[in-house]
Amino acid sequence: MTTIRPPAVAGSFYPDDPAILSAVVEDFLAEVPGPPGDGPLDDHWPKAVIAPHAGYIYSGPVAASAYARLKRAAGRVRRVVVIGPSHYAAFPGIAAPAAEAFETPLGRVPVDAAAIAEIRDLPQVAIADGPHIQEHSLEVQLPFLQAVLGDFAVVPLAIGEAGPAQTAEVLARLWGGTETAIVVSYRSLPLQRTRDRPAPGRGHGGGDRGLPGRAPGPARRLRLPGPGRLAGRGQGARARHRAPRSAQLGRDRRPHARGGRLRRLGAARGGVSAGVQAPGAGASAGPGSGASG
Repeated sequence: MTTIRPPAVAGSFYPDDPAILSAVVEDFLAEVPGPPGDGPLDDHWPKAVIAPHAGYIYSGPVAASAYARLKRAAGRVRRVVVIGPSHYAAFPGIAAPAAEAFETPLGRVPVDAAAIAEIRDLPQVAIADGPHIQEHSLEVQLPFLQAVLGDFAVVPLAIGEAGPAQTAEVLARLWGGTETAIVVSYRSLPLQRTRDRPAPGRGHGGGDRGLPGRAPGPARRLRLPGPGRLAGRGQGARARHRAPRSAQLGRDRRPHARGGRLRRLGAARGGVSAGVQAPGAGASAGPGSGASG
């Protein structure tokens, strides 16, 4: 029986309706300027991109500016390694899922079991579903990847208490050739500083969710299995956090400034979408964007 990791933040970070989600993502991608003219790099694409993991209503244009660079890789990139910080579980090392596929409203993305087998002997890697159950930093990247690449397999890695050298060792094992792309999921710090300063008595959780709201609270500490062992109790590690009412699309009544795609985002929850000016810089591989949790 196939084990599927269902979407955890569809309907809050991004629309849960497949048609609306597809239109929103395509709108964001369509607004990214194309490369100027023809050149020797027209048949090339970045090996790695950096993309934010806030709600699409805030981070969509920046994420699109990264993923648009992968369009020409459709049909050639067959494996995408996605790394992102764990928000709801505290654990040592890096967690790869036991699930066989991740699902979004746009369909299922198979997990590359062969790739995970290449890293499971590393002491910092554990096979555990618990850290992935509620994690949004990886999930929000998938609809954009589905839009630009079509068919591919994913290697989702939740980063816990792991240092740069440990993470680099894992990426070196998975680097591969032109068939492999890397996505680094990061928190949009400039956006958080300008738009998500907490009111008295409130935390920074809304900034990471991309929507106003309370902080999710401290991460639950998990004891993960050693390398090469499956986490049979991964489902028991489910975080007890649910998005507050104020952190649902359509509940913020401020006028929007982004046009039709944000109307679709608001319509996904039956309300009016919030208007937030997205950062002006792209997040593709190479610019000075930091990867922070």
